[in-house]
Amino acid sequence: LRNFAGIESAEVFFDSSGVSVIEGDNEAGKTTIVTALGLLLDRKVRDRSDKQEVKAIRPVHYDADPEVEADISTGPHRFVFSKRWGRTNSRSATALEVTAPRREQLAGDDAHDRAYEILEATLDASLLRALQVHQGTELILPTFEDTELGAALDAAAGSAVDDDRHGGLWAAIEAEYSNYWTPTGREKSSVAESQRQLKEAESEAASLEAQLRDIQADADKAAQLADEESRLAKAVTQSSETRDECQRQVEAAQVLENLLRDRQRELEEATRDSKRALEDRKRRADLAEDLRVREGESAELTGRAEQSAPALAAARRLNNDAEDNRSAAKERREN
Repeated sequence: LRNFAGIESAEVFFDSSGVSVIEGDNEAGKTTIVTALGLLLDRKVRDRSDKQEVKAIRPVHYDADPEVEADISTGPHRFVFSKRWGRTNSRSATALEVTAPRREQLAGDDAHDRAYEILEATLDASLLRALQVHQGTELILPTFEDTELGAALDAAAGSAVDDDRHGGLWAAIEAEYSNYWTPTGREKSSVAESQRQLKEAESEAASLEAQLRDIQADADKAAQLADEESRLAKAVTQSSETRDECQRQVEAAQVLENLLRDRQRELEEATRDSKRALEDRKRRADLAEDLRVREGESAELTGRAEQSAPALAAARRLNNDAEDNRSAAKERREN
């Protein structure tokens, strides 16, 4: 219970069998617990109900929506059913989660209708209300006065009956008795056959329950596999995104690698150009030095030539004279 009448929050556990007795100090909330279960199990009270009993459970000193949640086992069913009586309509105000015999999860009016469908199929609501005894109220027991059942019980006990107006009931009881037992009190063969059929039905029911448990186990396994599939699908999606990101990084690295190779080629070419430039510079320096040496030698030879020019001119004259003398001597000899 949460925000229910005078209870801000409470959780109560009941045994799954036997008679439950709620005890405690006065004004501790014992009746409130029974009231809460009664409202939760009342098909006529929806989460948006404005009935007086719903208005009465709203907290007095603070603004909050009263809420009741119960974990219920009835027949083969196990489910958690909750209602929250809010001031505005909300589909989540009524919720139902069934865990057995098969999983179901509903909300709103669908949850409301399904819960009472299960309760009507497995629970005697009238008997439940009759078994609820509130503190301070009179315990009303059934009376057999002036009833056919009372008269029949009186007759069976040997008490006198004023008239025979209830004989029809006793005759019906005897007729029903004769369907199963002989006048001597022995069971008829039809009873044995019914018992045999009952055992077969119980055996078949046990087999079906075992199959149902196997099916439930398979369903739980299927749910686990579905969750695992969902998880793996998300992992695949994440892996695909990671792969795509890695692919983009690889492509970017490839671009950088190509750019690096281009820069390395440019560096190699620049290194070769620099080496050639250094070699050319050295050759130019060597040529300049050789030119300087040759120019010195040329100047020296020019100077020496200038010094030997008179002797050279005299030698040329002597050579010319000798040539003239040789030509004259040759001419004389021929003549």
